[in-house]
Amino acid sequence: MLLDSRGRLLGLLQQSGQVLPGTQIAHLARQFNSSGQVSRPYLGVSLKQYQGQLLVINISSSSPAEKAGLRLGDTLLQVNHQPVDDIRQFFLALGYDLSAPISLTVLRDDVTSSIRIDQ
Repeated sequence: MLLDSRGRLLGLLQQSGQVLPGTQIAHLARQFNSSGQVSRPYLGVSLKQYQGQLLVINISSSSPAEKAGLRLGDTLLQVNHQPVDDIRQFFLALGYDLSAPISLTVLRDDVTSSIRIDQ
């Protein structure tokens, strides 16, 4: 745990070396206390990590990703305005807020574009 000088929780150091912010821990605790489980937003995609990039290799029919216009072969560059080079970064950037839209920056046919996914 990372605490400030007054003993307040700032974050939790994970095995990966990343810090889970205290605000996110509080959100997870509230979610768990109210429902008995912790959920992540659902996009409906399968990703493959290849040479430092995340490629979309499958999109579920009628999924939020399909409805938003994500396509097979798209390369994810950013999730919620955070760069993603691997699956770990993807999940950290995705977060746990089930009500917030998800912002993706993708590379398709050498053109970068933004896609908003509403849950």
